[in-house]
Amino acid sequence: MIPFNADFNGEKNDPNIKEVYLKDKAVLEYVLKTAIELDFTHFIEPEAVKKEIAKYRRANDFIEGFINDEYIPSGYHELGKVPNN
Repeated sequence: MIPFNADFNGEKNDPNIKEVYLKDKAVLEYVLKTAIELDFTHFIEPEAVKKEIAKYRRANDFIEGFINDEYIPSGYHELGKVPNN
């Protein structure tokens, strides 16, 4: 999950730029060569990405949602044992 907040304010928009560059052998070779020669051990995870991932996990973790929305507000976490009726 990467939030895309970039703003490209060029003089001229070229909607065909993707088509042109994907068909240019020199561009593809340059991109591949650059990617292979990169010296890194891991990707940097920006704070914005960490926040988006945390938000995504919270929205999709039903157990955590139940704990935060029902279990803790009801005070069950403070009981010695959960009551059964």
